[in-house]
Amino acid sequence: MNDKQLEYFYSMVSFAGLLSLYTFKLSFDKKVAFDKNDLTAELSILPEPYFHGFIVACSAMNIVGYNFKNSIFTVVYLDPMILSTLEDQVKKSAKKEKYWEEELEKVIKYFE
Repeated sequence: MNDKQLEYFYSMVSFAGLLSLYTFKLSFDKKVAFDKNDLTAELSILPEPYFHGFIVACSAMNIVGYNFKNSIFTVVYLDPMILSTLEDQVKKSAKKEKYWEEELEKVIKYFE
């Protein structure tokens, strides 16, 4: 992904999409697998069908790579440009709505 593609991607993606990717970043950074059903049950902004569909779409664009069995995701790849910019982008977007900040905090706590 180049700078122009990254800028366009961020301009089009929803907060729920950013949050979905952020779960992958945290999982990748911490080298831990996670259960999508447990995670999405915690988040009202991120229903499981949306989360899974968004991640599949990101995989098709080679933004993420993962292994998936039952409901467990193991993240094996995250685009380097997304990896280096996503945290700032999701935190900046979360500031737009108090509710979004609360959902972001739930994701961070899930991976602690």
